[in-house]
Amino acid sequence: MNVKFIVDDSETLQQLREIFPERFMKRIAVVIKNLARNSAQEQAKKSGGRSFWQREVVQSIHEQVSGDTAEVYSDSYIAEHAHTGGVIRPATRKYLAIPLDRKLRGKSPEKLPWRTKDGEPVFLRRRRGPGWVMGDYAGRGKNKRFTPLFALVPETAPQKPRPWWPNAAAIDAEVLRFFEEDF
Repeated sequence: MNVKFIVDDSETLQQLREIFPERFMKRIAVVIKNLARNSAQEQAKKSGGRSFWQREVVQSIHEQVSGDTAEVYSDSYIAEHAHTGGVIRPATRKYLAIPLDRKLRGKSPEKLPWRTKDGEPVFLRRRRGPGWVMGDYAGRGKNKRFTPLFALVPETAPQKPRPWWPNAAAIDAEVLRFFEEDF
């Protein structure tokens, strides 16, 4: 996800040199960056204000200006994944640990206290699909029950794309608005 501006017209370049092109390109890059951030914040509102959008996506949008060029980009793989969708696979492990209880969101199974005798989780094969279910045994004797806490899967089902990066038409409209109002 990248927006890059290059001015090739010699007459326009001469006019830009007269008005300090780097400062001008910085201003327009900030306008486009704000457009992308506002789009990500709209996605946050649609998803119930999840902090993922503020923490990961909005913070990953940057602008870079050098002379007659400006570039607005997102440096987050997760932000791009949210925009395009697709399968999620673990980067460094064999399985992803998907919490089965809302209370466990954001927690790692490695850091949880397990209630089994040896303090380790119990693993059972999943009934459907590849992977395992990780959980605790609670109770004594006949009342002993397995409580599933995490599903361990090699990859997720394909995620739906949630487009948030502004398209070319939105960028063109914002640039036009910038020229009409601010320039």
